Amino acid sequence: MRRPLLVEIIFYAALAAALLFMGWRRWADPWMDFGREVLIARRISEGGLFGRDILHLFGPLSGHLNGAAFRIAGPSLRTLFALNLAVLVLILAAGRYLLGRIAVRSAAAAATLVSLPVFCLGRIGAVGSFNYVAPYSHELVHGYLLALASMILANEAAERERAGWAFLAGCAAGGLLLTKYEMILAGLPAVAFLLAAPPGRRSGRIAAALLAGLAVAPGIFFVCYTAALGPRGAAEAVFGSLVLPARASVSGYFYRSGLGFDQPAHRLLEIARSTSALAIALLALSLAGRAHRRILRDRGRRVLPAVFFLLFLAGGVWVFPVLDLARVLPISTALFFLASLFAWRRTSDPRERLAAAYSLFALLLLAKMLLYPRFHQYGFILAAPATACLIVAILDRLPRVVRSHAPDSARALRAGFAGVLAALMVKWTIFSWNGFRAENLPIGRGPDRIFVSAEGNPRGNFALAHDLVLEHVPPEATLAVLPEGGLINQTTGRRSPLSPPNFMPAEILVFGEEKILGELAKSSPDYILIHNRPMVEYRMLGFGRDYGKRITRWVQDEYYPVDGYGTVPLEFNKQGAILLRRR
Repeated sequence: MRRPLLVEIIFYAALAAALLFMGWRRWADPWMDFGREVLIARRISEGGLFGRDILHLFGPLSGHLNGAAFRIAGPSLRTLFALNLAVLVLILAAGRYLLGRIAVRSAAAAATLVSLPVFCLGRIGAVGSFNYVAPYSHELVHGYLLALASMILANEAAERERAGWAFLAGCAAGGLLLTKYEMILAGLPAVAFLLAAPPGRRSGRIAAALLAGLAVAPGIFFVCYTAALGPRGAAEAVFGSLVLPARASVSGYFYRSGLGFDQPAHRLLEIARSTSALAIALLALSLAGRAHRRILRDRGRRVLPAVFFLLFLAGGVWVFPVLDLARVLPISTALFFLASLFAWRRTSDPRERLAAAYSLFALLLLAKMLLYPRFHQYGFILAAPATACLIVAILDRLPRVVRSHAPDSARALRAGFAGVLAALMVKWTIFSWNGFRAENLPIGRGPDRIFVSAEGNPRGNFALAHDLVLEHVPPEATLAVLPEGGLINQTTGRRSPLSPPNFMPAEILVFGEEKILGELAKSSPDYILIHNRPMVEYRMLGFGRDYGKRITRWVQDEYYPVDGYGTVPLEFNKQGAILLRRR
């Protein structure tokens, strides 16, 4: 192993170890999303199937991978965390390899290093599970890995004109069809771009190999599911995720606000302001580097980059809103794509073709937060490739342009922006430390032990609900947690019989309240825990008030209250939960 690469790996490992220590077993949000992931893996490990035993919005690949891990290593949170850390290592390696093909070592290493605290292992805000160890959606993380792998393989196929590499790229891309629509819509066009142009002598064979590979993963799942559910049931279980999201109303507030369409003029102004500020800062750096070339002697010019680095580091930490850097991503990524595409058309350099494909992938991922680009929340994956493009552009491409006639400006650009990136990492680490530090109450035992906040909050106190279940629900009894919060089933050891793991607005909208109610009545859990989960992001009061009213009435008819805490009956934005037992 070459020494520079070894040094890189040591830096990655040291930073990752520090971040893991800081957030150890504090990655998961106890109420939101991650419990659904655990319930699905547990159900699969017990022989469950999508479509028959599990109603889920996304593809079956991640559920079966996690379920297989549960069967092999035991159905515990420790198993899932360990698997996710292994996937994270593969993502970092694949991403670093791709960036190393399109940028100098320093830029590729910087992009990888920044991703660790900002996207992979950090936390900002009260909501967890927007990280790679306990993600809100494994389909997104696994799809990201498959997309990176498919681009690497497709690039090899394009450079070598070998059908075997195209087939492997198709196999990886076919796995995308079994994950989540964001990765499907971003990954497949990037692979197609790499293999579509320019057409070579073997373009027909390469296209055929790609299509054959695309059919492998879906075909295996379809054949296996057909044996249990028949062709129609298998088609719904395997390919339903390709059409189910289309049933959800993208005009709803949740989707509009995520896209930034709730206040488009304001969001566009933010993007314009942040992009202009970055452009002015880069211009100032370039001019400063050029001006000091005439003033300073050689020794002063050598220390100048360190001065710029420290100035921008201090300014980013204490003065400038460095987190607003995410707002420049739509424009910077589009410019990076156009520049790479033009350079490839002009020079036929395969590195530029790969850069164009990677930036196309990054640009399409940003579509879900088009006017509201951000590092936090969904940005932990959707903004990661675009951020890498921005780092490569400013640490590699832009200095390369100005270096020939202004080398001091190139050094100033690199040093100043490196200070900005260091400030971003420092601030994000501080935010993560504050967030993780609040999670100091141990819940669960052994491999299912996690830490949660001891303080109450409007979404309900997980520790109180956990103790409520342990006190009243026998170990052999079944328990359903509504509208979400299946992590309680795992930490208490109480089995959930539900086929829909969540009763959130998206599930009710996509599958229909009638079907969800029928599944609940069929499973007939021994106990039901309903906790207050305000739906602020949907502009709703909560489950049973704005949606799920028929389900709530059925529960009231079939179950009687056992105990509760907080405000019962539940009121908007107040802490509370009620435990009910079947009559």
